[in-house]
Amino acid sequence: MRTRIAKIAAVAAAPLLAITLGAGTAHAGYGAGEIRFNGGYCLDVSGGNFVSGQKVQIWGCNGTSAQQWWLRTKDATHFEIQASQTYDPQGRLLCVNNWEGGDVTGNHMRLYPCDSGSAGDTQFNFVYAGNARQLQPRVASTNCINSWGGLSQGAEARLYPCSHSVEEDIVSYPSITS
Repeated sequence: MRTRIAKIAAVAAAPLLAITLGAGTAHAGYGAGEIRFNGGYCLDVSGGNFVSGQKVQIWGCNGTSAQQWWLRTKDATHFEIQASQTYDPQGRLLCVNNWEGGDVTGNHMRLYPCDSGSAGDTQFNFVYAGNARQLQPRVASTNCINSWGGLSQGAEARLYPCSHSVEEDIVSYPSITS
């Protein structure tokens, strides 16, 4: 009788255990993380100054808050790149923004409130060239975020035609969350 009760309890507990373990796994990826390019470079907030209009650049990965990002789901294929901190006077979240708008080579990436501007300029998706992934604004069809002028300290994050190049290939990024 005890064996039968133990088996029934085990069967009844299995779904609860699966839900609990599943939730732990899903939350393990939550949190900010680095968006890494080749050569040990990361997407970075210039000077660690989290204000509206601030330049987004490429900098050697160093684990500071200037290189911590959340990727927040907006729909099935697009996400916002939210800064880990904000000094916005209204307390708004800041996101990477294709602030000049459109699919134009040379456009600069800046921090602006996530809810400002067009969704096409504040939302991104991954595209693939070769066996690597690149970040592309929703509004773009040919351009991706690029380390303008080559991978180096302080290179501006700007749009350039998507290609399998060290200046664009993303080698790691935080989990995309809702």
